[in-house]
Amino acid sequence: MARLNLVLYLASLMVLNAACSSSSSSSSDGGSGGGGSDGGGSGGAGPSDGAQADSAADAPGGGDGLTDGGGGDGALSAEATRGKYMVAVLGCAGCHTPKVVNTTMPDPAMTLAGIDCFVSTPGCLSSANLTPDKDTGIGNFTDQEVIDAFRTGKDPDPAAAGKYLFARMPYYTFANLSDDDAHAIVAYLRSLPAVKHAVMAATTPYDVAPTSPEWTPVDPTKLPAPGAGAPADAVNGKYLATLSCIGCHSADAAGTPKHIDETTAFQGGASETITSNGTAMTFQSANLTPDATGIMGWTAADVAAAIKTAKDKMGKTLCAPMRANTALTDADDTAIADYLLSLPPAAHMVTACAVRM
Repeated sequence: MARLNLVLYLASLMVLNAACSSSSSSSSDGGSGGGGSDGGGSGGAGPSDGAQADSAADAPGGGDGLTDGGGGDGALSAEATRGKYMVAVLGCAGCHTPKVVNTTMPDPAMTLAGIDCFVSTPGCLSSANLTPDKDTGIGNFTDQEVIDAFRTGKDPDPAAAGKYLFARMPYYTFANLSDDDAHAIVAYLRSLPAVKHAVMAATTPYDVAPTSPEWTPVDPTKLPAPGAGAPADAVNGKYLATLSCIGCHSADAAGTPKHIDETTAFQGGASETITSNGTAMTFQSANLTPDATGIMGWTAADVAAAIKTAKDKMGKTLCAPMRANTALTDADDTAIADYLLSLPPAAHMVTACAVRM
């Protein structure tokens, strides 16, 4: 069986002018690993990996691309329903559900069944089949093996003993998934129809998996707590922002293994390159603290709207890899906004994306 890389999509989570959401991360090599070793905290994979996008609307992950386990949400347990929600919020389908040929629409018959050569520049890197098929998916892995894959980066395939997923799989942020949410995600994956799809094998430089984690986990105790007077929901906002925003909106610490510098949490500045009308453009992720160089003057409603629509408060579309995270409930969306607005203001001028409609 091809080795599994559970890329629950979320590494390149970049809001480029004043909000946070989730966008696509690279995936496995026919089951063995994520993207290249440079993915992760500085913007992850996003559309710069082989298929660049001109705007948030074109970024991977538009729509949740999920099925209801073959019977609608009413057929799912409460646990699996929560798992479906988290999978949608984290945007897993953007990396793991193939599109209908010649369209940008996810193929409902291939929900989370893996994308052949999801990354194609350079080489070939396919995202894993996350359905419970026993030959080509996760059917022969235990729940704990699947959880360890997306929270620690450990490859669950016995044939890949001692190997780890490439750091474009954001296990270093997904390490902070609660036990309940981690088990819920697995419960949802188990509920999916088994799709027999052996994804294409990886080629150089993705054919040799790491033998140790390339990144260490984000330590939530080192991240700012909700500020004094913050709404009670800001605690949940911190949890969701740690899963969804910190990877792109914080600097990387020096040394190896790589690590996000928690002292720069949510202050932005990570570089991203997109192609617009055939021209490459490099810019930086937004400062999400309520400083004049960040989101000072934004209301919680402004930030929440930006997360759900991928547009700033002036109505301009945010650049890829930002995507409209319509999966978030209004309550969770507002919780993220309340947390970000409660952070200590940090002066950090960034080079914003200039090509926006």
